[in-house]
Parts: sequence; structure tokens; C-alpha cells
Amino acid sequence: MRYLTVIVPILAFPITYRICHEIQALHGGGRRKTPNVVTRSEEGEYSATPSPRYVDDVPSHLEATPVPTYIHEESDESGDSGVRVVDR
Repeated sequence: MRYLTVIVPILAFPITYRICHEIQALHGGGRRKTPNVVTRSEEGEYSATPSPRYVDDVPSHLEATPVPTYIHEESDESGDSGVRVVDR
């Protein structure tokens, strides 16, 4: 039984690797689906309606911050504390 601690991870890696690549190839793979509210009518029919999107569910993207192309050398007057301050 102890040899399974070596064999099982070796066998699980290629299986997991293949599954991950299949999910990446799908359009929208790995993303959450839109939640639905399922209701049942008096006749027994089920109907699904999209639920409203909450503030936390709406994706938000931050604006890109430019990276400085160079760093200004500070003079030795700032001290020998070993801390360098970069203006942004």
C-alpha cells in the first residue's frame, strides 16, 4: 500500500493536465455561469429566469498604471537607511 503514495500522483498528473487543457479550450471555461431562479407553475412546468446581477457579481477591471521607464538616482543626503523611494 505504501507504493501507492508514489504511483497515484504520477498517474493523476497526466489526467489532471489533460482535463485542464480541455477546459481552457472551451469558450467561457472556468467562468461562473449566470444564476437562474427556477419556479414551478401550477401545471407542474418548470421555468428558469435569470436572476438579477448583484454588485459583487459584476466584473470590474482596474485601469492600467504606467510603469516608470527609469528610476531617478537619489543623492546620498537621504541617509544610509537602505530604503529607496520611487515616485509614481
